Amino acid sequence: MRGPNWGATWAHVVNWGSNAINDWKLAGDARFVGRNDSESTFTGWRGRNADAIALKPIGASARCSRVTATFGNGRTQNLALHNGDVLQQGEFNSLDLPGDHRNVTRLYLKCRATDGRAVAIQILTSK
Repeated sequence: MRGPNWGATWAHVVNWGSNAINDWKLAGDARFVGRNDSESTFTGWRGRNADAIALKPIGASARCSRVTATFGNGRTQNLALHNGDVLQQGEFNSLDLPGDHRNVTRLYLKCRATDGRAVAIQILTSK
């Protein structure tokens, strides 16, 4: 705690003082192992409505080639995620949900670690 970079390092990890992310609530995570794209479906929503979804890579940076949301009415939609750019480890990447569709029941992710063997993608919601 006495090191000159201690505050800067940990502030980045836990985002102290950042109003941009203080409204985010952790919904769960999906884990991807290996350098090839792999798939995961997150279904732990329990009737939660969300205005936006954020993905936060933990353990490595990641590239997600597809993120698809399924809504309570059965409709599915691909969500835009930085045009396939790399999601940097520890950074929040917000996805806006379309129009009046807020009742997400499932999130399908197709991702891979870019600079490590495995990556966990935290899934966060904002209301």
